[in-house]
Amino acid sequence: MLESDVHVILCQGIHVNLATLWGTTPCQMQLRRLEFHPGFPAGNTLRCPAFSGDKWGYLVAAFKHCLPTFKVVLNASTAVARRNLKEAKLFCDKNNFGYGLILKAGFCQNQSNFPKRCIKDFNELSTCIQRLHTNAAGSSNKIALRACDTFDYLLLQPRVANTPIKARAQKTKKGSKKGKTYMCTYTSAPNESKVLLHGGVAQFAASCSGKTGVHGQHSAAEIYRFCEEAVKELSRNTRGAFLCDGISRVDVFTFGGKMYVNEFENLDAEFPSTANNESSGAVFLVNYYREKIEGILKKCNFC
Repeated sequence: MLESDVHVILCQGIHVNLATLWGTTPCQMQLRRLEFHPGFPAGNTLRCPAFSGDKWGYLVAAFKHCLPTFKVVLNASTAVARRNLKEAKLFCDKNNFGYGLILKAGFCQNQSNFPKRCIKDFNELSTCIQRLHTNAAGSSNKIALRACDTFDYLLLQPRVANTPIKARAQKTKKGSKKGKTYMCTYTSAPNESKVLLHGGVAQFAASCSGKTGVHGQHSAAEIYRFCEEAVKELSRNTRGAFLCDGISRVDVFTFGGKMYVNEFENLDAEFPSTANNESSGAVFLVNYYREKIEGILKKCNFC
């Protein structure tokens, strides 16, 4: 790209494919060589954590809106690894809400290079980390390499089950015994909602959570306001690096009556399409990239 007159990157997380060859850190360093090269993204926006896929980066920057998260360091010295595990145990003891924990990786989409693991407790976490350092098939797209050869860190979060619902007990064979209510640990109804934003303003939410999920406990206005505030916080704390002037998406779920951000995406963020949102999104994106490209060409005196 540096040999071209200008560069334009239209997709999020170009590193996802490059990382299968280089690893995440070298890939980020290569992308940042474009900082002063004419194009988009460039400058500070190359450090956008959603664009780069640095999930730890945006979870820290928007921590007020995100679920408690612990950074599991890989490729560390023995002393650092032991201290990190000791702190991980404290995190597990404090943030296990009865459903276990989730271990996942940054710098990948849809678990492409690292399938997320469900962890019951600290003992299982310790065993899992040791296995990731020794198992050559720990990273799915790198059969000959270990997961720690691809990723510098993993993320540990409390596992949030789908919202419990009340269900009636089945009647006994003896007859019309009055049914009683009990709490189901898991339900078939998803808890997550994906909110699409144009220029930082919420447009619509795609959700199938129903009454038991986030839309059953919060109004659309509350969800939109929460997502817009999360985007503002991320943009503010990254000093404008977060690319939110175009299309972005916030995945939000609810737990204990509160909403939490699960993930931020931008640029090529996917969303369920309908006739209305697809047409409005297409018009918005065409105008957005036209302005970006025209601005780049004018700066380079090409037009």
